[in-house]
Amino acid sequence: MQTAHPEAVPIIKNWITIIESRWDEVLQWARGRKDKLEIYLKSLKDLDETIDNLLAWLRSLENRLLELQHEPLPDEIPPLERLIEQHKEFMESIAARQQEVEVVCKPKPTTIQDARKQSRGRLAKSSQSRDQTPEKDRLPHIGPRFLTSSADMQFRSPRAQTLWEQWRIVWQMCWERQKRLHDHLLYLQDVERVKQFSWDEWRKRFLKYNNHKKSRLTDLFRKMDKDNNGLIPRDVFIDGIISTKFPTSRLEMETVADLFDRNGEGLIDWQEFIAALRPDWQERKPATDSDKIHDEVKRLVMLCTCRQKFRVFQVGEGKYRFGDSQKLRLVRILRSTVMVRVGGGWVALDEFLVKNDPCRGSNECGIEGAVYVGGRRITEYGGIQATSLDAWSSGFECILANLEQPRTHHEGNIQVF
Repeated sequence: MQTAHPEAVPIIKNWITIIESRWDEVLQWARGRKDKLEIYLKSLKDLDETIDNLLAWLRSLENRLLELQHEPLPDEIPPLERLIEQHKEFMESIAARQQEVEVVCKPKPTTIQDARKQSRGRLAKSSQSRDQTPEKDRLPHIGPRFLTSSADMQFRSPRAQTLWEQWRIVWQMCWERQKRLHDHLLYLQDVERVKQFSWDEWRKRFLKYNNHKKSRLTDLFRKMDKDNNGLIPRDVFIDGIISTKFPTSRLEMETVADLFDRNGEGLIDWQEFIAALRPDWQERKPATDSDKIHDEVKRLVMLCTCRQKFRVFQVGEGKYRFGDSQKLRLVRILRSTVMVRVGGGWVALDEFLVKNDPCRGSNECGIEGAVYVGGRRITEYGGIQATSLDAWSSGFECILANLEQPRTHHEGNIQVF
């Protein structure tokens, strides 16, 4: 400054001030960055230490679970239930540190497109698992839900990825042990049920499940009977009933199969099995008048041998509609005889069918009108008028039968023009 020109002194001082301020600013930035780097380095060291602690903790859990795999499970339900409760608490204690593991791993967030794909896949898998898994086999879910594999995720460091993979392994082992304990509990419960097995109780449950639809069971067993000899292999029999979603177990089905595989040949007579399922094994209540009437109507109608049988419809209790007529008729049991209300009186059911069924009787076909056979016009005497093609066909069959086997005392009833 002493050698400087007097007019340059203020300018030089100004630049010196600017340089000093800039220097202080740069020095402050450098010190601030140094502090940040030291803090970040400390956080990385703490993170590494946390990862080491978590890895050691997870490896100890893995070793513990490996030891439990080799321990035999108890054969009694109360000790097994205590083990299940202990394992539940064990899983809950692991789940308590889930947030700590997620903070350490901190996988990078996926894009919106990837998130949508994962959500769609998750929904499809969950719905499929719900459809395939019975209600009694579902386990309460404890722990995280791993949506994707670790290879598809982006982690902050390779050690974080190692921790996440170890975390996944431990949870998979926990869920496997949970399922193993649950399956063993179901097995012991099945054993207890088998010890108190009652065929009558099982039969009632099976009939109730199938809603007493014997035809469906017959179709089921006919599909199993590949040789059409009435015998089904034991394993096919068991698998076939289990495939119907009937609430049972293989152990219980083995007991049922033992009842019908008496010779130990591994073959089940399915017709014998269906016969044993019949509801008439139960103590049947006395048949009511309505049941007796229905059975008698059915028996008499089935006596018809024509291709198109005479149709009878039950409209209500004791009320029937015969043939194509829309008129309701009362049917009652009078003096041990099934009677039909006609006009102001009662007629026996068999007599009523003879008069009204077109094909019943030898010559009383009950068809009015002209029929041509071989160019000849044949007219039947009065009766029920044909109102449908089926009735006309039934009457036509009866007229042909009369032509083939004529009777002298009915010759006046058929006129040839």
